[in-house]
Amino acid sequence: MKKLLLFISLTLFALSSFSQSTIDPLDWYKGVSQDSIKRYQKFYFDNDSSYVDTTLTLKKYFNINLLRKDDLLIQRFANQGENYNWLSYQENSSIIPGMGFRTKHFNYLEKEDIKYYDVATPFTELALKTGYKGQFLDAIFSANVNPNLNFSIGYKGLRSLGRYIYSLTSQGNMQATINYITKDKSYALKAHFTLQDLFNQESGGIENDSLFTSGISDFSTRTAFAMNLVDAESFLKGKRIFLDQHYVIPIEISNEGGRLFVQHLGEAETKYFKYNDRVGNNKYYFGSEAFNTKETNDSTNHRFMQNDLFFGIKGKEGKSYLKVGAGFNYQQYGYDTIKVITDNYIIPPSIEGNTTSLKAAGRIYPLENLNIEAFGSYNIAGKYTDAFDLFAKTDLNINQKHNVGASLGLYSFYPEMQFWLYQSNYVEFNYFNKLDKQYKLEFKLYFESNKWFDAYFRYVNHKNYTYFDTAIRNVEVTDGVIIPVNAVTPVKTVQYGEDVNITEIGLHKDFRFGLFGFDTNTVLQKVLSGNDVFRVPEVVTRNTIYYSDEWFRHALVVQTGIGMKYFTEFSSFQYNPINGMYYRPNVDLKIGNYPIFNFFFNARIRTIRIFFELENITQPILNNYNYFSAPHYPGADFNIRFGLVWNFFS
Repeated sequence: MKKLLLFISLTLFALSSFSQSTIDPLDWYKGVSQDSIKRYQKFYFDNDSSYVDTTLTLKKYFNINLLRKDDLLIQRFANQGENYNWLSYQENSSIIPGMGFRTKHFNYLEKEDIKYYDVATPFTELALKTGYKGQFLDAIFSANVNPNLNFSIGYKGLRSLGRYIYSLTSQGNMQATINYITKDKSYALKAHFTLQDLFNQESGGIENDSLFTSGISDFSTRTAFAMNLVDAESFLKGKRIFLDQHYVIPIEISNEGGRLFVQHLGEAETKYFKYNDRVGNNKYYFGSEAFNTKETNDSTNHRFMQNDLFFGIKGKEGKSYLKVGAGFNYQQYGYDTIKVITDNYIIPPSIEGNTTSLKAAGRIYPLENLNIEAFGSYNIAGKYTDAFDLFAKTDLNINQKHNVGASLGLYSFYPEMQFWLYQSNYVEFNYFNKLDKQYKLEFKLYFESNKWFDAYFRYVNHKNYTYFDTAIRNVEVTDGVIIPVNAVTPVKTVQYGEDVNITEIGLHKDFRFGLFGFDTNTVLQKVLSGNDVFRVPEVVTRNTIYYSDEWFRHALVVQTGIGMKYFTEFSSFQYNPINGMYYRPNVDLKIGNYPIFNFFFNARIRTIRIFFELENITQPILNNYNYFSAPHYPGADFNIRFGLVWNFFS
């Protein structure tokens, strides 16, 4: 909280100190012209760009959450920032394996999440949303020192107590960026620094599901529930420096004005994940004895450094390009000491090594409205030799109303580091594995239309799919302590010997009937093979009936309605707090088949967007309590929530 207050103070000071443009800030309160809004740009990791948008749409409503993006295909736990469960296939296939602990990375800003700015006047955005005894605030301030140099600083802070005991979340994401280009546009730099600290109390879920689903009034106060874990908590902390430098050699090499260029991408990141508890009866929940019977302090460290150097040629307008280069990577994952389990089973301290890659990427425009883009990389030497990725996509824009495209990706990659090595105070959670590469083919067709509908088809074939499975419990009933009904088990890494094949079809349409609308977004999924190890609901849908109008002589834009999110019942993996991942349990644990209705009233006044929401009104209306986000972890109860997004342009 102190850091948040300091940030807000600095932002207010900066707001009073900067002046960049002759634009009258009052113009923003009279209505923003299209020419003005184009002077407030955002740039992304892949060089795509967009403009600051102050309109009020359903998309803005769907995005006003902790992650600041649509969460249709993930399911939030009861408390903000507590955790999420996947409702679709979302697999990391990088040629350099990541750290792992992916459920702890939902609110972790990756380099692809950072935005760079170019603004006509100092720009500030404040976004917040309340929860139960807590809220998050996401603030970003950006200003151009001169027309060629922009900086931004942002902080997203969350603190939420939650309704259940041991569900406190306290998280902070700080970012600072620089966006620079010389007057002759020969040199460009995008750089950022992030400092992130994500803390969660770990409850292990409720001890007895039937007490929750019964709706007994004694448990309407959620703190009355006994939880599986006591005094357990996890941390994910990380800091990163990233830069993207681009230099255009001032020599024309063709009559069309083509130029040579050099590009350098550099990244250095350190992270660590910690799980702490006071062992006590927790060992019965985890099914494992502990080396230290008083407390657990598991800490996993990860260091990552990457440098890529490209040489290339690009067209006169910079849209078409071809570049080839090499990448050099160093990675270290692990612990400080060797762990001796038995005389014949010793866990090494770490995995580390260098990897050298060849890389290429390009984009061409055979027609004005047709582009083809591709990239590929191959590890030629070092720790992760022979891993590769090949990706190509094409996009055709038809008369500014319809867009069709297709993409194909082929990947050979190693499992994330967490699957290879883990050390814990709990004996049965120590392992060291030798794993094979995974292989993936992913094909996608899509159609986008602002007149008709949006649709896509995706097919995935995954070989050697790697996951956590149930291992043998080695703690039995002792001293009168009974193993909790909802206890987890020790886990083991398994690579599935057969193919996992998945099809996915998505369809979205916003029907408008005068002042009324009906927005429907549905995803149909089918696991053709491998459904024993990869599990998702067959249907995920969100449907919203709403009314939208302008009141008080167009001064107030309003939007109100009822939305429903639903996914079919499926056998979910179970969450394990020790390693922050899901694993396949040895019993069938089903969740889903529960429609969650939300009432909302949203409004826009000038550059302020206000969001008012009654969350999960299904609960009090139907008196139905079978809403779980993961086994033993209930979803959000009925709650009144308030959200706000406010843009300042001076």
